[in-house]
Amino acid sequence: MLRINQEEIDPALIEDAFHRIKSEHELQSESSCCERDEEFFAKAEEEVIYGILLAQEAEKRYPTVPQEVFQTQYEQTIKDWRKYGASWELIEAQSLALREETTAKLRMKLFAEEVCKDIVTPNDQMCQDYYDQNLPLYFHPPSVRAWHLMRTPDREHPWLEHQQMTKWRQMIIDGADFIEFAREHTAKSDRAIDLGWIDMERATNAFESILFSLRIGEVSPVISYESAFHLVWVSEIKPGHHFSFAEKIEEIRNVLMEKMRRDAMRRLAEQLKSHACIEKS
Repeated sequence: MLRINQEEIDPALIEDAFHRIKSEHELQSESSCCERDEEFFAKAEEEVIYGILLAQEAEKRYPTVPQEVFQTQYEQTIKDWRKYGASWELIEAQSLALREETTAKLRMKLFAEEVCKDIVTPNDQMCQDYYDQNLPLYFHPPSVRAWHLMRTPDREHPWLEHQQMTKWRQMIIDGADFIEFAREHTAKSDRAIDLGWIDMERATNAFESILFSLRIGEVSPVISYESAFHLVWVSEIKPGHHFSFAEKIEEIRNVLMEKMRRDAMRRLAEQLKSHACIEKS
């Protein structure tokens, strides 16, 4: 059990943060990171501790929020609940929780504005430096217009389906129309063969690695992927390109501003932690 300045912390907060952090890393690496669970848990715990310390400090500095600001935000919260289907009966039953949630959000907003009030808007040179140092972030990957023929092999004799797919591939190379051929032979229940435009987002993925190796009008070799065999055919290609600095300057300015705000809040959280009473049991 974790206690911060005598406040008992719900273990679910750390558990949720752990799963989010782990999922983000696995998405980036496209592989499981179970061997790093201890590291991810430590990060999750630190994140929750910092968040609680900041929330406690915000409540200390802003025990109340202006009523006129509260009312506007509370009415918006109710509208949001109604938009997502909440009944008036549910809203009435949860009114106390809604008011507490609204107050907490407004308190944190006022607190963050105070902590970050001295942050200066990044100038053009700072934005240019960030752009130059992070050029890969502003690269739009190549994309292809792809068409797809899929077959599901028999579990006992998968080679039979692979052999058939190899024969069909040769027929396509010899001049058969891929789109008509795929429409006739695909095993997909919806008969869909058009994959549309696909961006290269997973270069290490087996399917995409082959897909983005094809030229216009070229049919792939038989691809074994996710318990099925596939042939893909490319009809159009858009090369990758870098967005110019001018196209991205305002986005970069916002990114830098947000990073400066996060850094300011983190520095304060670290200061608060040095004087806090943190108990683990």
